[in-house]
Amino acid sequence: MKAFGILLTLWGCLSLYLSHPHQALLKTQFSSKFAYGGIVIVMLGLLILLYALPALVAVCVWVVIAIFIWSFIPFLPFFKRYMPDEHQK
Repeated sequence: MKAFGILLTLWGCLSLYLSHPHQALLKTQFSSKFAYGGIVIVMLGLLILLYALPALVAVCVWVVIAIFIWSFIPFLPFFKRYMPDEHQK
């Protein structure tokens, strides 16, 4: 149950990040439906974590996952190999 709550939180945070207009991971952003879906999924992940863990631990795990995802994901494009035909002048 804990793993499912963590996976939902990861998925929701990623969905929220990819629906932002300034994300650099994809060439186009997701629609705003993904942002609303991401909010629902993140909150559902928190509810599952609250059911499976003590409240303080659940909120701490939830916040740490969100901080980790939203701090690590923006740097993934820097690890991507440079492909000259991708960038047009």
